[in-house]
Amino acid sequence: MMGVLLVVLAGAGVVMALSTAGDRGAESGARPRRYGSVIGVRAEKLEEYKKLHAAVWPGVLRRIGECNIRNYSIYLRRLEDEQCYLFSYFEYVGSDFEADMKKMAADPTTQEWWAVCGPCQKPLSDRKDGEWWAGMEEVFHMD
Repeated sequence: MMGVLLVVLAGAGVVMALSTAGDRGAESGARPRRYGSVIGVRAEKLEEYKKLHAAVWPGVLRRIGECNIRNYSIYLRRLEDEQCYLFSYFEYVGSDFEADMKKMAADPTTQEWWAVCGPCQKPLSDRKDGEWWAGMEEVFHMD
């Protein structure tokens, strides 16, 4: 069964909709759910963004963990169009993704972090309604 789930991560407090096959996390005995997303980063804010993420606030890291997110990484790449893009990957190990994302979005420290990071980011023009980071389709995985 395909469903639409909400993700709120590292992006100005705006939700990102991702399609997944069900919502069973590791707590229910299933394997972690993998999520990938992409967003642009403003050239004039690139160094600021890197500096922020070299020292993510402890409260933000704690909330990410409390919301059952593991193995979370953000990668940077400048493409042929000379624009810089961020690729985010994480695994969700909980059992109620939507509730965990609402919990994260309600956290004052996380909201403050998003307010600081948001101006550094440049959402893709073709993202889906409601997305900040554009969801990506997984086309291959190997454990």
